[in-house]
Amino acid sequence: MMSMNQQIITDRQTNSSSQSGFTLMETMVALGVFSVIVTIVGSIFVSSLRSARFVSIQSAAIDNTALVVEQITREVRTGVSFTIPNGQSQTLSFVNYKGQNVSYSFADGRIAKNGSPLTAEGITVNGMFYITDFSGATTPRITIVAGVKDPRKDIPLINIQTTVGARLIYYKT
Repeated sequence: MMSMNQQIITDRQTNSSSQSGFTLMETMVALGVFSVIVTIVGSIFVSSLRSARFVSIQSAAIDNTALVVEQITREVRTGVSFTIPNGQSQTLSFVNYKGQNVSYSFADGRIAKNGSPLTAEGITVNGMFYITDFSGATTPRITIVAGVKDPRKDIPLINIQTTVGARLIYYKT
């Protein structure tokens, strides 16, 4: 026969095994930890989206300006009769290989060819053209310096610079 103490211990064991689960305190602690983790992961995700958007805008501005500078560079290589007042100016005029007068300029925050804008509307481009080593007998070197900025975002100014030498090849027309 069981003693009274043995009966109480047996009852407690059967009651505790049938009532398994979490206490209110354990549930609240787990919910708090989960909330903190979700908040941290969410803020990291939002921050990475902002960074990606920033890089995308900056990359588009640089790509657009670099493409225009490359176009100028290709045309300068085969051009003649370069005109840059006082060795530096915001306007570069010359005759291209087709014999056409061409004028590139930094005006109104954009690069323009013969008055028609070449760079995208959403970016601001400022710069200068420089000519060096030009005495008439040597090959002229034109340096193009362009500063690119997207005015919609707080993006720092990015400078693009290249120097190109004219080949002085005369084409027959």
